[in-house]
Amino acid sequence: MASLLTRYPQVFSPPHGGAVSLCEGLDSYERRSEAVDAVLQSVRQEGSLSCLKGWRDEVSDGTPVPLPAQVKTELWDFGLIFP
Repeated sequence: MASLLTRYPQVFSPPHGGAVSLCEGLDSYERRSEAVDAVLQSVRQEGSLSCLKGWRDEVSDGTPVPLPAQVKTELWDFGLIFP
């Protein structure tokens, strides 16, 4: 997954200790959400991840957690873990 995500250096920082993180410049909920959405849409269009084929563009309910808006299950499929 890291090799896929690092194709988007404007969104994800290079792996460090096996972990890929969001770029520091994505410093707001809106910026993180827009950036992650663009990556998910691009990867889904490529068809390189079967887990995105059934995604119906759902987003989370907007609860006040510092997560991107995308549905949590899609983010777990990417191996993204949020504290």
